Amino acid sequence: MEQSNWVHFACHASEHGFHLYDGRLQPQTIMRKSYTNARLAYLSACGTAESRRMFSRSHAEVMSMAGFRTVIAAMSPIADPDARIVAAKFYEYLFSGSGPEGKSAAVALHLAVAHLRECIGENDPDNVGRWAPFIHIGL
Repeated sequence: MEQSNWVHFACHASEHGFHLYDGRLQPQTIMRKSYTNARLAYLSACGTAESRRMFSRSHAEVMSMAGFRTVIAAMSPIADPDARIVAAKFYEYLFSGSGPEGKSAAVALHLAVAHLRECIGENDPDNVGRWAPFIHIGL
């Protein structure tokens, strides 16, 4: 991660960190490193924008404090199919136009969530919990 401008976590997360295929990446491990090139952290895991214990930081806050200028996260559980749709559309919109700076991450996420709303029926109040968790933090 120290050499990367962008990171994307598509995994499970808990108060103990990101659950990766080869172990757990804990928040304190992330905070001990230097991320001089950090630009975008996409956290495609449930509840990455919520603190799970009193006086603890969310995963999104940890990534922001570690130096990532833009963080995409979820405020509550997200369904795998919805997460895939939003991520695919997010990157499609982000890269549309004039390369990686074609759209800002905030605009790209807004458009991706709007696409999800169209797919699942945006007027159905039962579907609010499927699209509302996705948030953008930062620049």
